[in-house]
Amino acid sequence: ERLEEVLKERLRKAARIKQDVEMWINTIPVRMQRIIRYRDFEELTWRQVAMKMGRKATEEGVRKEYQRFFDEN
Repeated sequence: ERLEEVLKERLRKAARIKQDVEMWINTIPVRMQRIIRYRDFEELTWRQVAMKMGRKATEEGVRKEYQRFFDEN
């Protein structure tokens, strides 16, 4: 019973974190939202992210853009 309570609390915390992330992601530039969604949520490779971004995006370019964004924020 105690274990079940602990698991329920973890689920509640995870739901709050997910909601916070969703709210935060809506405040950042759309291009970065797409990169984060592709890389972190869809778990695509940098090459796949670049292909989905289009417009001559490169694997190295989107990786650096992602890294710079998180270094600055």
